[in-house]
Amino acid sequence: MDKKQEFKIDLSTAIDAIESELEYQEALWGVNRSHSPEEWVMYMEDYLKEMKHVMCRISSQECYEEVMHGMRKVVTMGVVCMIQNGILYRDIADVEKGLKTHKIKEVKNG
Repeated sequence: MDKKQEFKIDLSTAIDAIESELEYQEALWGVNRSHSPEEWVMYMEDYLKEMKHVMCRISSQECYEEVMHGMRKVVTMGVVCMIQNGILYRDIADVEKGLKTHKIKEVKNG
């Protein structure tokens, strides 16, 4: 299996995890709750701060599971924010601008 195939399998697994978090949150809070992008950013920031706190108090390997649960939650919040407030696609043509912005000399493949 090449790296591209491995990435697709990992991406599919990540999407499954996001869907499981979404189902959990919908069961907990209901499906008719809508928030502005500002509200989602504040919720996400709060969870990111909590994850940083855990990483500062517990050794790396011991905290990873708890942090990755938080990561799933934060990523799901970002996905729901996009669903509720508009999904914008990245144009591959933007890569040239990104190279200049980030002072990258060449496109990294793989």
